Amino acid sequence: MMPTVLRKLPREGRYYISWEDSFADVGPGFSLLLELERAGLTAGMDPTNSVMARPQGVLAQSQATAVVAYVTGKAVIASLKATPGAVELAHYESPRADKLELSRLHDEVARALKTRRNAKLLALLDTNLFRLATHPQVPGDLRPTLERMLNLSVPASVIVIPLR
Repeated sequence: MMPTVLRKLPREGRYYISWEDSFADVGPGFSLLLELERAGLTAGMDPTNSVMARPQGVLAQSQATAVVAYVTGKAVIASLKATPGAVELAHYESPRADKLELSRLHDEVARALKTRRNAKLLALLDTNLFRLATHPQVPGDLRPTLERMLNLSVPASVIVIPLR
């Protein structure tokens, strides 16, 4: 998606990086930041991320001309696209086989976690699959299934929302 994103983003903008990824909570935002920086665009993220973003990767949203958001999952994508002024720069649609397998594995893990009555881990299944897969309380028999899930693809979009 990045070649399309870089081709469509105006060079003169100042871009605040945002992300919502049901698989992982950190990686996509920093990857997006690095790609925009590498292309010579002015981009940054919230100052609370300054340790990982480095000083040059910090940009307060109030100083940005637009938000560039990486999001996964049909519901999150649809919600963000409904934001006034939002433009989807690029989209990846996962193959049907990945969707079917991910749904099957999701249901399998959800049943197992419900049986074990672990609501905390169950909540991570839909919000942060990476954190769930690496959580020390995850039963060993679920780890191969979670690893398989992490290797499947999900719908993803990069959306820009003008701020001024």
